[in-house]
Amino acid sequence: MSLSIRVLLFISLFIGFSVNSAAIAQTDSSATVELNIFPNPNRGTFYITLVNGDSQHAQLMGMDGRIVKTIYLQSGLNYVTIDAPAGIYILQLGEGEQLQQFKIIKK
Repeated sequence: MSLSIRVLLFISLFIGFSVNSAAIAQTDSSATVELNIFPNPNRGTFYITLVNGDSQHAQLMGMDGRIVKTIYLQSGLNYVTIDAPAGIYILQLGEGEQLQQFKIIKK
């Protein structure tokens, strides 16, 4: 078997494995929270719509792991402002195996 065929076979196996593992990880949606973040990217003011689920606390974390803000999200529309430098932030909800993370970009 030539080297190029082996490389293509390896790449196709790797891509196939990645797609399958992502699909398996997302099949258990019984504990997931559906929310919308808009606008994203933003300039420090944005809305989070909690579509399904009960009210809960969320943490907005910087890429260095520090907590920038703790937010109490209620079901429905939530107005959020952050006083932090431009960058990528992670909105974290839940704990343990039910932990969910969403990316928020501030310009």
